[in-house]
Amino acid sequence: MRQALRIATLSAFAGLIGFTAWQHPEGVLLLIVLPILLIGAKRRGDAALIMLGYFAINSAEIPGILLNFFDGRFVAMAYAAPIALALLQAAPFALIDPSAGYRVRALQAGLAFLILTLPPLGFVGWLNPLFASASLFPGLGALGIAATLAYFALVSALRHPARPQEIVALAASITLPLTANAVATFRGPETLTLPIEAVSTALGRPSEDSAYRERAWRAVEEAVRLRPDAALVVFPESIIHGFADVDRVGLMPLRMAADRPEVWIGATKRREGEGRIENAIVQLDGSMVIRNRLPVPIGNWRPFTGSGAVAAPFASDLVRFGEHTLAVSICYEDGVLWGHPGLLTGQADALVSVSNHWALAGTRTARAQEVAAVALARMAGVPLKRSVNE
Repeated sequence: MRQALRIATLSAFAGLIGFTAWQHPEGVLLLIVLPILLIGAKRRGDAALIMLGYFAINSAEIPGILLNFFDGRFVAMAYAAPIALALLQAAPFALIDPSAGYRVRALQAGLAFLILTLPPLGFVGWLNPLFASASLFPGLGALGIAATLAYFALVSALRHPARPQEIVALAASITLPLTANAVATFRGPETLTLPIEAVSTALGRPSEDSAYRERAWRAVEEAVRLRPDAALVVFPESIIHGFADVDRVGLMPLRMAADRPEVWIGATKRREGEGRIENAIVQLDGSMVIRNRLPVPIGNWRPFTGSGAVAAPFASDLVRFGEHTLAVSICYEDGVLWGHPGLLTGQADALVSVSNHWALAGTRTARAQEVAAVALARMAGVPLKRSVNE
């Protein structure tokens, strides 16, 4: 009974970390506490139960979001989804066997975090604890994530009560990355010579009706005209729903304008002869800049159903613009690590993040997504240009 109460307390504390860490960009540093909590695991399965608290709190708002996506339908699915997601994400930590030797435990913990991060589980690996690398090793990209993974594995494998040398190792494992963070902070903010303007809007839920389309066209046109010195103006995800010839006509005055900047608009495009859509960033004539690689699971991405948005999870996250290379993140991609190979291997000059928060109105998840986008940019050491529709 005492053991169960202790694990429940550690799980609740992990949930508190999850609740707090994703509300401010500096909060991701709190994620370094998670492997310390895992030191309290005494039996196989304890680590999974502890981490279940973290994953459960980060999944708590999924029912409301899915009900928004599906107009109140599929209630059972909406409430089953967060339970299934939390259990799936916690499951790899059942690999950790506290009775094994230190090296084995460290390998097991490292493997658990790696399984959580990479596909196929990585497809739903929302708000991975390894986002802590944004604070621990800013600017180091994939190398910083690997170092954070090593830190998490080594600390998770410590025993309680710890021996003196283990306490020294734990103190060093926290002090060294924090020192690296302090050094990186003194380097000053990253800058970008390319004038990119990211425009946020308040158009509400995307619609194909004429009144909504006209509002979207006017919002784009007015925002672009107010930014004559920009080289590129970026608008939020899917603010034009079902991009068609009527949108090309509606945007014609802007397309014909002299000396205007390049314009990227988030739009969905229906695939001819299919019931699916492409969630993408397009130019004013509807030509595609980049497709959403990983749409929101269930809400948009519904594999094997013949509906929803098309996924291209292993496509490039990079777009060439003039002499610069831009990494692009669309909506749900902000919250996953593995889907940004170009950004996290130092190939991008900036991160362009676009999202549409109509389904996330009033939720902590909307704030967490913004924090994740900031964290991605910090990991790569590049400026962030973020555009959101409310």
